[in-house]
Amino acid sequence: MTVSTASSARALEPAAPPAHPSALLDRARAGELGALKELELRPPRDRTVDEALALAEGHAALARNDAARLLADLERDPKLFEDRATMGYAYRLALDPEVAPTLLAGLAALTHPTAADLLYDLVARGEPGARLVLLAEDLLLGPAVRGETSKPLALLLEVRAVRTCPEILAFVPRIAELGDERLGPLLERFRSRKGCGPKNQDDCWVCLRDESSERAFDEAAKAAADRAFSAPWSTAAQRAK
Repeated sequence: MTVSTASSARALEPAAPPAHPSALLDRARAGELGALKELELRPPRDRTVDEALALAEGHAALARNDAARLLADLERDPKLFEDRATMGYAYRLALDPEVAPTLLAGLAALTHPTAADLLYDLVARGEPGARLVLLAEDLLLGPAVRGETSKPLALLLEVRAVRTCPEILAFVPRIAELGDERLGPLLERFRSRKGCGPKNQDDCWVCLRDESSERAFDEAAKAAADRAFSAPWSTAAQRAK
């Protein structure tokens, strides 16, 4: 067979069939960049429901991979807990419901005070009862994390659990010494003069109302408010708010 004849024969051969749609979707779901790119290049109006879901699942897989690498980096070099870029990215990943369970559990297992601070921030800023908030709170109060919290956060968690007036009165000296600005919203409830009694019209915190106790409480609250907390995941603009 001559060269020209061989070339003609090859030209007559059918072209290789395109990848099977289901194979492309499986690769995209696994987070394969080439498959994701192929789907992303299709106009949204032309994408099927399965393709849209595959894109979402693929990006979630990539984010989970990023979280795993981040946890490995933090374990290898704990100084990264104080790096704003690293912790900023960790915080953004923690807000992704596809990533949060694995990431937050991994952070809790690293038993670092900054991980505890991040968990509390998610609890304080989140919607009460939301799954992310419940998970963060469970991890925060569990033995793996609770024993590794900073002194200000440990105090905050204790104040958060106060149920009686003698308890909060006993905490006043520690609030003055260790509390930081995060205590502010929690301390406001002790200023309310309602909430107890048969009709919730009685003062729950009577022991704070005499002049000496009230002055000590106010001074402690001010000392805590003046003690800034600088989160390594926050931007300067966020801290200024």
